[in-house]
Amino acid sequence: MLCACWLYSGMTFSCSWAGAFAFVWICAVSAQDWRAEVPASLTALSGLCLTIPCRYHYPGSKFSEDKLTGIWYRGYFVAQVYNSKHPDVVDPLFRKRTSLVGSLESNECSLKIQEIGESDAQTYMFRIEIENIEKYTYKDRTVTVNITVTPHSPSVNCPGVLMEGVPVSLTCTTVHTCSDAKPTLSWSHINANNAISQPQEQHALQDAWEERSVLSLVPSAASHLEEIQCIAKYPDGQQGFGKKCRLIVNYIPKNVTVSVQSPVGDIKQRDTVILSCQSESHPLPHSFSWVRVQDGLEEPLQEETGQELTLPNIGHEPDLPVILEPSWCLVQSGEMLCECVAQANPPPSIHWTHPVTKDRIEGQMNSSESFGHQVRASLRTSLSTMKFTGDDFAVVNTTADQEGLSNITFSCVAENNLGSTILIFTLKEKVSPTKSARGAKHRVGLVVSLVVGMIALLSAVGGLAFKGWRTLRIVKTRDPDERNVRTGLFLLHNV
Repeated sequence: MLCACWLYSGMTFSCSWAGAFAFVWICAVSAQDWRAEVPASLTALSGLCLTIPCRYHYPGSKFSEDKLTGIWYRGYFVAQVYNSKHPDVVDPLFRKRTSLVGSLESNECSLKIQEIGESDAQTYMFRIEIENIEKYTYKDRTVTVNITVTPHSPSVNCPGVLMEGVPVSLTCTTVHTCSDAKPTLSWSHINANNAISQPQEQHALQDAWEERSVLSLVPSAASHLEEIQCIAKYPDGQQGFGKKCRLIVNYIPKNVTVSVQSPVGDIKQRDTVILSCQSESHPLPHSFSWVRVQDGLEEPLQEETGQELTLPNIGHEPDLPVILEPSWCLVQSGEMLCECVAQANPPPSIHWTHPVTKDRIEGQMNSSESFGHQVRASLRTSLSTMKFTGDDFAVVNTTADQEGLSNITFSCVAENNLGSTILIFTLKEKVSPTKSARGAKHRVGLVVSLVVGMIALLSAVGGLAFKGWRTLRIVKTRDPDERNVRTGLFLLHNV
């Protein structure tokens, strides 16, 4: 009998014969039954650990762990870097730095190398030995290990255009080769509302592990054009910085302001004024609405829709001073206290005079200007400088049976280069505090006396034509305790 056996993968078989006939036994074991699943190459970060994923297969029935020996080599049988049964034969450079992840009995052969360095950039291959049965090296499934000193940069799914107030989520991921030394992912500071980073998750890939962090936020105007970055920090302090993601947020116009583009400096009458409207928004506004506000009323300018508004020949109509109703006077403790409020463009100056002599009334004066060309001036002076008798304006003769009213007559003058406005005050200071119906009659008679006195005043100032003055209004007020009656006649004098 002839017996021949072709051995595949180094497995041996015995030959036997029987009978008178010769048989040729051809024994074949396919190498396809010996296979390993490993990555062709890996890149590890220097100073950390590296896990080479590995699963192996062999033909035949399963064997227990004690019958199996797993061995890893560097290079082509250059040196053993791991031996599951004989650690003493391991290269001293790898001894106590390598270990097997998983169980050989479960066909797991992953190799972990601790504190990996540049010298570990080698080619590695796995070998399995089945006690008293077979040995096989997976030479066709080697792994090339590369070492880098630069941490892997995380990646972020940068979203497109966002809408203010609409929630969105950003995801940061990074890949590493050692499950025991995973990086911690964090986000740079952002100005969005309700920014919450969800707990980090780990996912096993075919050749590595992936760390994932999700950031939920509500975009706002403050976060428009903000750059968000994800950072991966490793246990040894190394950091990997992801590419910055710039947020584009659409939001409605905010902080609308109007400024004078031309002319520069003070605005004079007959100037052409150009106003510009600005606001913060994205995208930029494509239309504008202008409203003229006058005396508290709003008048839309329907035809004006541009960012700039041109007002030609501004202030063409004369803007004479106008004395406003908040003007007042009262007598208190032998002093006269007054305040005169006027408005004009250009802003007016204010002073007090004697209606007849035109002499200025001296006293403590204060003046201030506010927005809208409005001037507020106050006067504080002694009554001794204000009392008149005889033919002075608006003097009412008193009798012994009356309460003894003392006449005080004066003028508030507001003027600018266009003209002036005069408010004439006549105050009656009661000597007696007694309140009666007779006192009320005196106050009614006061208005009549004021009108008569005004006619006398117009004659006294040089025969001035009455048509040169225009009556605006008469103001009559009382103080809370009704001790003083204040009456004013507004007159406008064009210069």
